Amino acid sequence: MAYFAAESWRTIERNIHLAHPGERWSYHNAPYTLLEQVVAKAANKSYQSYFEDVLGEKIGMKGFWQKSGFNNVFFSDARSFARFGLLLQAKGNWNGKKIWSTKYFDALSESSTDINRAYGYLTWLNGESSYMIPQSQTVFPGMLIPQAPADMYQAMGKNGQFLMVVPSEGLVIVRMGGSADNLPVPFLLIREIWDRLNPVIQN
Repeated sequence: MAYFAAESWRTIERNIHLAHPGERWSYHNAPYTLLEQVVAKAANKSYQSYFEDVLGEKIGMKGFWQKSGFNNVFFSDARSFARFGLLLQAKGNWNGKKIWSTKYFDALSESSTDINRAYGYLTWLNGESSYMIPQSQTVFPGMLIPQAPADMYQAMGKNGQFLMVVPSEGLVIVRMGGSADNLPVPFLLIREIWDRLNPVIQN
């Protein structure tokens, strides 16, 4: 028993010392899942109520948060996600009213780390010179979606739910449906989508 405990601690220590902060990028849902609990505690209400008060009711975005394994997943419809995309496009303005700070929306289209330049603040950025993907430590050269405009940024969610915002084209694109493939972030599907969108936009 003592040997097992000692070996378990060695395993934990190896995982903890995998890298120092700022030395390694890894895609994981835990940070924002834990942050939801902090927000709910600070607001003294459920996260669902907080969402409805600060965002949902203000822009007509419907949906609910549901525990799914270790994650807290938002279930909604395409029209509601499109509304959120329009809010992003307008940098926090809705019908002439400021919903959120402009600083927040500016940050959504900026890199959050030099390790993976294509990752913003829960968004994926398209105009960077390199990118990384989940479950890999490889840095790939070029843009994440070379077929799409460089200023596009996007939320790429569970099972291939996408919300793409393209400021230069005034576009908000929503994709909802079944899982496209086994990738945690199926960016290859977005490339296929833009293979078809590009000729239409250019014409």
